[in-house]
Formats: sequence, structure tokens, C-alpha cells
Amino acid sequence: MGKCGTMPDAQAVAKMAADYTAAGNSKSAKAVASFYAEDGEIIINNGAPSRGRARVQDMAAGFLCACTGFVAELR
Repeated sequence: MGKCGTMPDAQAVAKMAADYTAAGNSKSAKAVASFYAEDGEIIINNGAPSRGRARVQDMAAGFLCACTGFVAELR
């Protein structure tokens, strides 16, 4: 939900999803991490959470390095 209980703009959500997909495909961990708040977190495959944008960037760098054939696709 957006501010004051309103629904988020569908076009804005679609753009953000497309931009996040493009960030993943850019192979730039910094670009991926830029979508997270300074205190944001991500959990991959029930693993330990990566908390904070810097840790998310580290996680993304490791993932992108380990998964050299990774291609994100928005459906």
C-alpha cells in the first residue's frame, strides 16, 4: 500500500521491477544494492539475512560472481 492506504501506481511498480531486472543483468552489485534502503535486507534461499545496503551489495557481488550465467527475466 502507498501513502494513506492508497495503492501504489501500477506503472511505477512495473518500472521499478524492470529497472531492478536491468540492474541484475548489468552484473553491477552496486546497481542491485541501490534498490535497497540503507537499513534494508535480503534473504536468499532461507540463508542468513544480509542487512544494510553495503551487505546487500556484498551479497550481490558474491552471487553475480558465483552465478556467471545469471540472467534475470521479468515476466
